[in-house]
Amino acid sequence: GIAEKLGECGVETDNDKTAEQVYTDIDFGPEDNLSRLPDLCLFQILLLLSRNDLDNLKKVSRKMGAIVEEPELRKIKSGGGHLCIFRLPRGHGFELEMGKIKLAENDDREVNSDVVFVYEAEFVKGKGYKHGITERRTTTTISRVEARLHRSPCPKSMFDILEKLLNTRTVDVVRLHSVGLDASLLEGLVSSTMGQSLKELHVLNCKVNATHEDFEKFTNWIKTTRTKKLTVKNTCGLVRSSFLNENFFIEMNGQMTSIDIEASFVQYSKARFHPLRDIIPHLSHFSILNVPSMVVAAEWLGELLMTRLRSAIASYDAGSW
Repeated sequence: GIAEKLGECGVETDNDKTAEQVYTDIDFGPEDNLSRLPDLCLFQILLLLSRNDLDNLKKVSRKMGAIVEEPELRKIKSGGGHLCIFRLPRGHGFELEMGKIKLAENDDREVNSDVVFVYEAEFVKGKGYKHGITERRTTTTISRVEARLHRSPCPKSMFDILEKLLNTRTVDVVRLHSVGLDASLLEGLVSSTMGQSLKELHVLNCKVNATHEDFEKFTNWIKTTRTKKLTVKNTCGLVRSSFLNENFFIEMNGQMTSIDIEASFVQYSKARFHPLRDIIPHLSHFSILNVPSMVVAAEWLGELLMTRLRSAIASYDAGSW
């Protein structure tokens, strides 16, 4: 128990005390058990805490505040964030919602913070961008009325603020809603979320005004963020672009597990591509693969099914199930 752990660090405790009594002894002061721990031992304990716990702990004493500011501890971030970038009538904005946070990989407990950062920037003629950010605590996000598409680029200040917020937070889900996929948005998104690891990326009702080089950056960003799930809805320009091609599936082999593209027949019929048969091994790991613009021969589906079946049998024999 905790008494044994403290004993290993050189702190004397009464082994007959209950866990609750030992916890009571760990108070903060010049002679308390926790302050008597060697700094290295205390540092190893703090590495197991979440970002929220560390932020609270540094307010307890100067010693705790100094230790929490160590570079290794500052790397611990709040997790479980959902980021939504949306369009306003004359500008853009984002919502960063920090929801339930797991304490550790082997710990089923969660901390429900429900903190939402809302940033809005609108262009005022003759005055430039008027912007501001607010913080609130809620369990639901603000409902947005879809604004008409405009040519105003995403302001750099929006991504500068987002980058600062993400210095101590991690994002699991990114949602691009009704925005223009142009150079300003793609460059800002890449710079502000560098180092993040995404579970899901949703592109909804967006318009595309980007070059081939921009889409190469976008593809590299998806690869560096190790995005697992990609969903595209009502974004015909992205379907018709060179973004989804044979090389994309080869580069995402082993990383992405789900691609779901929703488009009308007219949209994907103009974006058809015919990959070579060599692409089959790169498709076998997908749990969801809905890409209407990709045209494959009927017999390839049987080969893909057999590849998935052999992989499942191998996993079962190896005891992975």
